[in-house]
Amino acid sequence: MQQAKVYFKGLNGLRFFAAFLVLMQHAESIRQKYSLFNLADYTLFNSGSIAVEFFFVLSGFLITYLLLEEEANTGTVNIRHFYMRRVLRIWPLYYILLIIGILLIPVAIKALHIEYTSHFPVATASLLFVFFLPNLVESIWGAGFLAPLWSIGVEEQFYFFWAPLVKYFRKNVIVIFVTIIVLRGLFYAYYATHPSTSLLRFIYTMKFEAMSLGGLGAWLLYNFRERMMQTKIFSLGCQVLFLALIVVRLSCHKYLTADTTWIGTIYTAVFGHFYSFLFTCSLFLWLILNTSSNPKTIFHTDNKVLNFLGNLSYGIYMYHGIVLFVTIIFLKNTLRVLSPLSATITLYTAATGITILTAYISYRFIESRFLLLKKTFETKAASNATKNKAPEAAQVA
Repeated sequence: MQQAKVYFKGLNGLRFFAAFLVLMQHAESIRQKYSLFNLADYTLFNSGSIAVEFFFVLSGFLITYLLLEEEANTGTVNIRHFYMRRVLRIWPLYYILLIIGILLIPVAIKALHIEYTSHFPVATASLLFVFFLPNLVESIWGAGFLAPLWSIGVEEQFYFFWAPLVKYFRKNVIVIFVTIIVLRGLFYAYYATHPSTSLLRFIYTMKFEAMSLGGLGAWLLYNFRERMMQTKIFSLGCQVLFLALIVVRLSCHKYLTADTTWIGTIYTAVFGHFYSFLFTCSLFLWLILNTSSNPKTIFHTDNKVLNFLGNLSYGIYMYHGIVLFVTIIFLKNTLRVLSPLSATITLYTAATGITILTAYISYRFIESRFLLLKKTFETKAASNATKNKAPEAAQVA
């Protein structure tokens, strides 16, 4: 029997680091768009997309673990309560950002005579956004500074069927996990060898394999925690190796996939093909398990500062695109005359500070009110784990 209180230490820190990678990629892509000095050619500043994969794995892991805990403590999974908890956590900020991006920002842009062309037809795209198909908008037209919403749509689509599957097919949940991962692998093989279309791009956004892999990790941890933590993959040597691989993937991917030496060849064979999602997401799952559950972990991210920033992750993801756009619009002339280093420090200081402040205000005065309502729909297991739930993953353009 699992302990009643669920707490996964260190995950808030990981959430913030991943959030900052997303912010970095968007900062560099916007700087590049406006012909400003940028670092977009460097892998570390172009790793927001892979950070989103991490969030999908994390989300699948935490949601599945909480559902397993609920079923063990109550004998069932209350699907209605599950949906209501998701609605109260996700919808308020989602629709706030939608209103800002569809109604307020375009009016402000026009009033200030700022040059900007909408990526999508507003009426059609608005309907798709409202009914949680932002990933379809992204696949057809691109969503501009509303791009973070696409991954929220993927999460909602995943949640729609995940709770019923865990409730009614728990004995076969491993088969379901593996089936989804295999089917997605076959799709990636097809996608890599055929011309891209809007439909294929839409299917590509459905990162259910990452969430399924996270769910598989949750099931294994829930049922075999002590045995798992005693395996070699959590030993000191493997921790050093896997952490090094993660750092290399986040900082040297572009260089190594272009390298023609044996090192580049081996790296590309692992991380440069359609099947590489399996290795990357497995590393992220290992990182989640090692950070949160391994008593001998050498990687510690559990402290007051990172916990504070990690709790704001959802807001950071949702607001950072608009904050970056506005910040660069108003500072672009200043950034042009500064040295590359000064311009980079100025932009990141301003954009990061404003994003965190905005996320804090949003959490303090808006999101927290809905989170209080969410307690009405929490089981004992869920209420004990509230502060460890995954923030909704943010999309990168």
